[in-house]
Amino acid sequence: MRVRAERAPEPAPDIVVLGTAAALRGACRVRDEAAQGDMAAPRRFDVRFDLDEVVVYAADEYGLLTPGQVGRVALHEIGHALGMLGHSPMPGDRMFAAYRDRSAVASLSTLDIQSFVSLYRVPVGTVFGPAAPPGARPPPARTPPPGPPRLQLAPQVDARRGLSLRVAQGWSAVESEHGIFAANGPVWDYDASLELAVWPHASLAEFDRRYGAAFRRGLWLRRREPTHLGAHTGERLLAEDAAGASAYDVRFFELGDGRVLSVVSRYPLQAEREWAPWFAAMLATLDVRDPDAPGPRLDTGGTEQ
Repeated sequence: MRVRAERAPEPAPDIVVLGTAAALRGACRVRDEAAQGDMAAPRRFDVRFDLDEVVVYAADEYGLLTPGQVGRVALHEIGHALGMLGHSPMPGDRMFAAYRDRSAVASLSTLDIQSFVSLYRVPVGTVFGPAAPPGARPPPARTPPPGPPRLQLAPQVDARRGLSLRVAQGWSAVESEHGIFAANGPVWDYDASLELAVWPHASLAEFDRRYGAAFRRGLWLRRREPTHLGAHTGERLLAEDAAGASAYDVRFFELGDGRVLSVVSRYPLQAEREWAPWFAAMLATLDVRDPDAPGPRLDTGGTEQ
């Protein structure tokens, strides 16, 4: 592995690269084959996995990365070097295709480990085909169940960051490094999600200088407006992705204790009207407190819609 104190070449203006695992697609080769036992017995293969180089770029447009950031990028690239060709769709995983501190965890998550276990159980020579015929239309965007929003009775709690939220019935929720991530399905099949994160910045201006571009990258901004979380003022961005597939409701709040809270709601653009009351109901249950301060938690009173 090589660590370079420089920025990586950018393949496109909206793509930031912090690490590469060179020639991964051609790294696994079958050297020879030997039959074991009779012809009906499973065959064994002599497989060579040889990766030329793993490179971590320890700088971005803001300057040098911290040691923790370098370690997270390195672990992600080592995961590729161990044979994981693709990325996880779950921000709570180390193999999520994210950049900087928005990536979720400093170590492999439970789901990461399960993915590697499943990978190594796949028989050598297995060929996977597409799930749908070429040219098939994508399935319609999923909508929430009919009727008023229904939330889980027990809240999802992150005592580390002082977050508490009740998510929709049937949703999965996990802790990320900075907060909570919830989605309307399993990690391999969801199209609506809610991400809460707490960041150590005293003001929105300071936070925006460091992370604003990362949150807005790849999005078409509809409008920007003020918002509030109880007594805490903030900023709200309503946007959609360049492909016109997903809508985003992104909110930032100063918590007044040296931290900034980010709330990212994502849902299918075609089903925006149907999903809106469900996200409003979930965010109305959001409680935030300073985990290091004595006394009762902060009363947020829900969010403005």
